[in-house]
Amino acid sequence: SASGLAKTVEDSAGPLTILHKIDLRLWQGQTAAIVGASGSGKSTLLSLLAGLDVPSAGEVDLCGQPLFSMNEDERAIHRSRHVGFVFQSFQLLSHLTALENVMLPLELRGVRDARAQAEAMLFRVGLAARMNHRPTTLSGGEQQMVAMCRALMADPKVLLMDEPSMGLAPLIVKEIFQIIKSLNHEGTTILLVEQNARAALKVADRAYVLETGRIILSGAAADLLADRQVTRAYLLSSEVTLLADRDATIPVLNARTQHRSAAFGSGDEGQMELRFVAANDDVKAGDTLLTSGVDGIYPAGVPV
Repeated sequence: SASGLAKTVEDSAGPLTILHKIDLRLWQGQTAAIVGASGSGKSTLLSLLAGLDVPSAGEVDLCGQPLFSMNEDERAIHRSRHVGFVFQSFQLLSHLTALENVMLPLELRGVRDARAQAEAMLFRVGLAARMNHRPTTLSGGEQQMVAMCRALMADPKVLLMDEPSMGLAPLIVKEIFQIIKSLNHEGTTILLVEQNARAALKVADRAYVLETGRIILSGAAADLLADRQVTRAYLLSSEVTLLADRDATIPVLNARTQHRSAAFGSGDEGQMELRFVAANDDVKAGDTLLTSGVDGIYPAGVPV
């Protein structure tokens, strides 16, 4: 749990507050999602929750211990015992194979059957045929799965994931989230931060919507996903940030294209002219789309 968590840094213009007094709670066995647009403070919040960074104010209770009453070495030991962390950039060691990367946490602890355990984990996620390949020869999705396997090898009480769908094709994203759902069903407590709000809410029990460093909404993930007003006002605005550029392929379900003039999200995003394909309606390139008709937004050039 976190209480009153805040982060302020100094830049050339003076103090810049990234997070404003964040309160949240993650129950054992739960999957929770923190969703929001790029720059909303999600990754900073996750780093604080893991004790990888120090807040300007507030406290994190991790497995019964206040993190910031500890010194840096004590936090590192506590984290290694209780937390698995999947970084946005994977952080795999390029000179090691997939198998060796996954074995590493166990070898550092002197576990005798590290190889057998790592092989079993990679087999579980469908990477048995790729375990002897180095990260540079693996796809982004494969690297993400290797990073997940490595984080799980210490049998953590909580798995923290930073943007697990970042830069991945939609079919791979679907596979990653299926694995996340399976891990939770098997008892792993999971906290993930995601721009892909819709995908995250489908696997989460509870969700927090972060905007400019503040939690503006929280509740059961299913309730937020089902609330059309919430989806249009906040969740789709975060999905817009997944666009590679102004040209994108968007699958549309039941698009009310006769309106032609609705804005995506809220605030200053305004209308966006996009290329998209329609599931049920003949929508032309350059049309604008009512947010209630959007089922997903994906990077340009990625097959859906």
